[in-house]
Amino acid sequence: MTILLQTKAIPINTLGGGMMLGSKRKMAAVSGTVVSNKWKTGSAVSLPDEMVAEVLLRLPIKSIIRFRSVCRSWSAMFSSEEFCCLHRAMMAKAAPTATPKLLRISPTSGFDSTAVYSCSPSDPGDNLLFTLDYARGNFVEILTPVPCHGLTLLYDVVPPAYYICNAATREVTRLPSLLDIMGRRTSTGLGFDAQTRKYKVVRLINCTPREKEMIKCEVYIAGGGTTTRGVPFGKCKFARAAANNAVVHKLPPVFANGSLHWLVNPSSFIRRPRVSVVSFSVTEETFKCSRSPPFWASEVHQDPWRTRVSVEHLVEMDNQLCMVRDLPKNSYTLEIWKLLDYSSGDWSLSHQIDLSGHVARDLHEPHFARVIGSVGNSRSMKKIIIAISKHMVNNKFHKKVHSYDPRSKCLETILSITEAHTSRISNTPSSRFGFFEESLAPVHKTDKEIALSSTMAKATKEILLRLPAKSVTQTKLVCKQWLSLTESEKFIQSYLEHKNMDKRPKVMLVGKGTGKSDFSFAPLIRCLPEHHRHIALLDTKCSQGQAQAEQHAFAIGDKNVGLGFNLLTREHFLVETFYNLKDFESRRYNLTCELWWCNSGGYAQNSLVPPLPVNDMPPAYLEGMLYWMSEPRLGQRL
Repeated sequence: MTILLQTKAIPINTLGGGMMLGSKRKMAAVSGTVVSNKWKTGSAVSLPDEMVAEVLLRLPIKSIIRFRSVCRSWSAMFSSEEFCCLHRAMMAKAAPTATPKLLRISPTSGFDSTAVYSCSPSDPGDNLLFTLDYARGNFVEILTPVPCHGLTLLYDVVPPAYYICNAATREVTRLPSLLDIMGRRTSTGLGFDAQTRKYKVVRLINCTPREKEMIKCEVYIAGGGTTTRGVPFGKCKFARAAANNAVVHKLPPVFANGSLHWLVNPSSFIRRPRVSVVSFSVTEETFKCSRSPPFWASEVHQDPWRTRVSVEHLVEMDNQLCMVRDLPKNSYTLEIWKLLDYSSGDWSLSHQIDLSGHVARDLHEPHFARVIGSVGNSRSMKKIIIAISKHMVNNKFHKKVHSYDPRSKCLETILSITEAHTSRISNTPSSRFGFFEESLAPVHKTDKEIALSSTMAKATKEILLRLPAKSVTQTKLVCKQWLSLTESEKFIQSYLEHKNMDKRPKVMLVGKGTGKSDFSFAPLIRCLPEHHRHIALLDTKCSQGQAQAEQHAFAIGDKNVGLGFNLLTREHFLVETFYNLKDFESRRYNLTCELWWCNSGGYAQNSLVPPLPVNDMPPAYLEGMLYWMSEPRLGQRL
């Protein structure tokens, strides 16, 4: 590769900055040529490899991604761990700005996708980074507001699914499916092992009474496998309380000083515990506990279960673990306590932020305050970033992100939006904000993702999409790669869209016809709001004896079964209606309904009561809904 620079002699120390890469054996060799202003032939001088590398280290991520296609040596250099670490350090040193660049996730106009944006006060508009297909809109959360060495962990509550992404490079990978048993509460975080230079996803699981253990820990190595570890008996009760607190109050673990930290809920104990934090060392894979701060013993401390809002949460600031305390009563003050020593459990009050003049308290519209982290340092105007959510109606929250200057005590609004949240457990909103970090940290793909992203797999996919379903099913026996491809969620969705791209299913109402045909059809949406024009409904007039002796072609005793598809969980389900009583003479009936999952074969919901009686015709499915025809001969429900 040749670099042509039309310039005067350039001193090496101008580009070097005192930071050089390793030996030539570690870095790919890159040759450079400097041509003088006179453009004389034969006067070229080669630039040292270290100088070229120093120039490339100062490039933004967007340029580096484009330059990967220049040559193989540059592509290898940009992908090396040494260059990634040096580039991250260079970005942190060159731009310790106090103006943060935020990461925000939001549902798209589609039902099953989520958009990831970057935004900043200097650029109020949302910059779309990438889109997560098949992620469930309002159910996606950011579990690592502060990126863990450049990577961010996202969580989709349904089905569930975890994603590791690098927002700067737009790379994302979905972790292997994790088995969630009904009744278990889990809390998951992302950590970085400084010794092995690998990322680990750690999940704390509260087991069900049927399981032997009270609580256990799963560790997944990015690009590797999963191991299960137990929790020491003396720390089990604290770990269980921490996992419950994380789930109920949407408090994911915080990674700091090489460990993941969970906050213990004191209301889980009869006496206020001395332990406030349970931590897990990502390198040693061991648990330890830290003593509680001094205010835990004070009378001012509120019971988080009674207020339904957790008044403390953990955050990482200045590479240290901190606890944020939301003071109760009429004042709206946040205190930030820093953990000075893990062994002694000494805490120190670092900041006291008064928000009473900026946010009004209202018992009918509760607020949820979360400190995301800090930007800048002591030299460059450090600022604390705070996200505040105001609970409105219909699970909607008005959210604002503020930048707080500890020196001037000023609070500046960075972002203000209103969005909906859907939670199965609590009304506490999940985190939708985080920091955007310029990093080249690689996202490790799973073996299945690597196999499905190859050129051969893409070509095979295009061929299989054009085959009938019966033939695609038979191709599963060809090899394991084809089996993984045809059973992947993306292929199934692509096949469904490809085969039905010109078809628009509609629910139709069937009538007796007009004499020219046996049946006539009309769109249900047209018939419901208006009178039944141009259609004669099926005759329902018959004698009592005929009604009791009637055996419809679709009748299965007193049952009626319909098959549907849950767009959230991507799973088929069965709905079964059953008449316990059906008397056409008195018009009295007793109808119940049950919902079954097809994959798990268990109840989803039972003892449901339909609002109207249904006849023997099977239901019609459309866009996640099942539609039944009502039975006009019944009308008095028991």
